[in-house]
Amino acid sequence: MLRIDALRAIYPSLERCIVVTIMGAVSAELQSLGHRPGFFYLLHSMGLASSMGLGVSLLRPELQVVVLDGDGSILMNLGALTTMARYRPRNLVHVVFDNESLLSVGGFPTATATGTDIAGMAAAAGIPRTSTVRTVAGFTTAFEDALRANELTTLVAKVEAKGPPSFLTDLPMLENRFQFQRHLRNLRAGQGDRRCGEAANRWGRSRGMASVLTQLVQELRGGQIRIVDLTQPLGPETPVIGLPPIFAPSPAFSREVISRYDARGPAWYWNTIHLGEHTGTHFDAPVHWVTGKDLPGNACDTIPAHRFVGPAVVIDVAGEVARNQDFLVTPEHIAAWEGRHGRIPAASWVLIRTGWSSRRDPQEFLNVGQDGPHAPGLHKAASELLARERDILGVGVETVGTDAGQAGTFDPPFPNHTIMHGAGKFGLTSLCNLDQVPVTGAVVIAAPLKIVDGSGSPVRVLALVPA
Repeated sequence: MLRIDALRAIYPSLERCIVVTIMGAVSAELQSLGHRPGFFYLLHSMGLASSMGLGVSLLRPELQVVVLDGDGSILMNLGALTTMARYRPRNLVHVVFDNESLLSVGGFPTATATGTDIAGMAAAAGIPRTSTVRTVAGFTTAFEDALRANELTTLVAKVEAKGPPSFLTDLPMLENRFQFQRHLRNLRAGQGDRRCGEAANRWGRSRGMASVLTQLVQELRGGQIRIVDLTQPLGPETPVIGLPPIFAPSPAFSREVISRYDARGPAWYWNTIHLGEHTGTHFDAPVHWVTGKDLPGNACDTIPAHRFVGPAVVIDVAGEVARNQDFLVTPEHIAAWEGRHGRIPAASWVLIRTGWSSRRDPQEFLNVGQDGPHAPGLHKAASELLARERDILGVGVETVGTDAGQAGTFDPPFPNHTIMHGAGKFGLTSLCNLDQVPVTGAVVIAAPLKIVDGSGSPVRVLALVPA
């Protein structure tokens, strides 16, 4: 088949895509069919169309990207196959027109003329979908299938070594470059060509999100992302916050065996457990405090699930706490942190590293003296800043509660609970391993049990961090 016939057959679909081509015959023939602002002709950069197309597909996963490559070009950049396989963008279709010739520079034969199999190399590199076609009908069907497949595809089209009358085009390289950049920016702003917008709606959302999620799984499996468990073990020895005798106490964790491979249940083991909602590493819902009792979506079963997941920042005050067990984080500490690392993003978890989780003995952890418990916490003004001006998800601490040990004597008493929960924010307590979480760049998942009208729940807090 002729390449121009293959391009003509798929041109209506290409109009709805972002297209990156190699130099020479492919770019000249595509442009002869009608230029579109989403077409980029990679002139004077032989071999790099696959690399550029990969970059665009990863940067803009909501758009369908097509690379129109050639046998000579991909043979110059075989590493692109392994890199594409490494990232596996689902929104990328890699078409290789194989005419077994370096047609645009004199017609020298390429390695495919003596048996090199590009589709076979792509498959061996890890590209999930590969095929070779030899007719226009077969190519058209395979291309449309690739667009629908939601999977990285390398499609090799065997074509005749025949090019256009001229390899020159009437679109200046710089004009094409800036037009293409503007087009991508306009698509982000929703102002692009209507047909491209329709293509994004058709393929983009599911493919883009699937690509992101697939990449996350691959990064986890490959060890590029590590999961740090921020949760203390939960058992009979887990410290429980103490209250003055006039108030009802929270019970310690207890467990009773229902059966353990015995007469009560010969093939299974399970227990009855008894504990307060706020035991061990746990989640504080807004309804936990009187200031949050009337807010909508304030309990464990009514908080939208997406609010349990967010980016995390770590404010490290372990050195200050080592010198002062009653240390309070102030707005000045937050301002100093932001001066080094940037503004705390909205809808993020703010984790306060104090080193308190290194206290393994329950009495040392609770640290109760004659005047009550002593532990670090947040100043009232810091809680107000985080809850109201930074609009965070909530704070996480290493201590038994999100307020300082002496917070019962503050004005108002327990200011972090009062302010955070009154603003609909959350709390995480008794965290550990915060020394393994970077200052920025982690994502924290902290999903409580879906207890009906629950004020809180023991929780397994996980941080996804770069390895």
